[in-house]
Amino acid sequence: MNKFEFMDFVNNEQWVFAKTVPEWPHFYLVDEKANNKIGFNEAKLFISENGYDGKFYNINVNYYDVGGWTYWASPIAKHFDSQNMLNKCSSEFTYGSRLKEGRMPKNGFSETRISLKEILDDKEFVGLIEAAKKREFNLFDVLDVASYEIRHSNVIAWLLDGKGSHGLGSYFFEKFCDQCRVSGGKRIPVLTASNYKVHREWSTGNGRIDILIESDTWVIVIENKLYSSETGDQLKRYKKYIDDEYGKGRDIWFIYLTVEGKSPLREPDAQSWVSVSYDAVNTLIKDLIGKKLQPNVRSFLEQYAECIKNHFFPDSITIDTKRKIYQKYKEVFVPLEYLFNEKYIQEQCSPDEREMLESILATGKDVSGMLFAHTASMMKEYGYGRHSGLGTWISIVPESLEGNAYLKKYTPFPFVLVFRAKPDAYQVEMWIYKKNRLYNKFSQAYLKSYEDGEPSEEHLLSVIYKKEIIKSNDIRELPLDILKKKIDDYFKNELQNYLDRCSKEILSIIQKIEK
Repeated sequence: MNKFEFMDFVNNEQWVFAKTVPEWPHFYLVDEKANNKIGFNEAKLFISENGYDGKFYNINVNYYDVGGWTYWASPIAKHFDSQNMLNKCSSEFTYGSRLKEGRMPKNGFSETRISLKEILDDKEFVGLIEAAKKREFNLFDVLDVASYEIRHSNVIAWLLDGKGSHGLGSYFFEKFCDQCRVSGGKRIPVLTASNYKVHREWSTGNGRIDILIESDTWVIVIENKLYSSETGDQLKRYKKYIDDEYGKGRDIWFIYLTVEGKSPLREPDAQSWVSVSYDAVNTLIKDLIGKKLQPNVRSFLEQYAECIKNHFFPDSITIDTKRKIYQKYKEVFVPLEYLFNEKYIQEQCSPDEREMLESILATGKDVSGMLFAHTASMMKEYGYGRHSGLGTWISIVPESLEGNAYLKKYTPFPFVLVFRAKPDAYQVEMWIYKKNRLYNKFSQAYLKSYEDGEPSEEHLLSVIYKKEIIKSNDIRELPLDILKKKIDDYFKNELQNYLDRCSKEILSIIQKIEK
């Protein structure tokens, strides 16, 4: 087993969190529960042969570090042949790291239960809950529907319907079409409320289109995605269905609606679907609120706009406070994520406190989402065309490589530059597609590091070059304004040089391969 095979093994197994020792947050895998039992033994041997000697209190342990994780076999006091478990923990929670930084648990290594008292009594935590309670009544929060795509699709379809009970006619529809044009789509004609119909959950026989708007001469398809990416070839299937059903004699437009306004996963889909963000939708709704409306409609739209703001675009001050609390009580928050359903945890906190704890745990995702959106805006400002995007990354094809005659014969194009915004890191990387014919030739001799690619059929990727723009501790601790400035400075001062350097190295390698 080599390094890449080891990573494939550990990334494809189901690890279990060790709930009984939460002060030592780690995961374990028992040999008899492993999906790949041969791989289990090979992985254990790989750690033994490639790891380093360390300690756990007074016991000698063989550790192996990769990708921010530390692996070892256990029970650690037993002989290698009798060790029937593999373990992993974040490298910052190893015995050596905690001993060096003075973060050793008071109870040593023993079965314990974590206490939430310090967090719940913290003045800033209490302040967050009080601020949340003071927030005005919001119907969407009461009904707990803010995270459900289908509920948002219902509201948007209602606003788009020229005959809807909102009494605005086709005003929202016309403005929405304008926004799609601004976002890069073809010009969608302005139409009156009398000549189009809005359908919800339109069946294709192999899936359901979120919103379908049609007239005798045109069709608009809207796919609404909040937190999930498209499933497999979902967008391709929808496009084929619409083209087959309506392609003769009708103009067709495809709209991809997401929180950040990201592009579809697949490049052909990104060419066909116009990307629109919820921020743009919220701007349109705020514009509606300024119109003459029925009082109940105005109240509904005000609450919906507030719902979008609170759940999709929380303010930076609140996020910074949550991140500060997380960092202060990190030793509790790390295991807490896996213990929320434990009875003893539920007994320690009220529903409001529980909701706030969950919200604090989610701030990493909030930050990465904001940096993702900021990266998209910087790419637009500096003229870099978006190639694709999925959850935590956004990428472009370097022009200096795209024009290379040797690479043009490869489909898909083998290399992309990636901005990777994650809860614990912000990096710029050069990726190579594993399924590309060039991958084996390139990786065997030149692959410098392993990264687990995004889990999709065509985006199986490995990293060949990497630069960390924002360090892990900084992304957890620094204010958002400073983090964004770091990205701004990178675009302004370093990005083009990085692109040029990577491209030259890759082209040099390609020349060697051709020979």
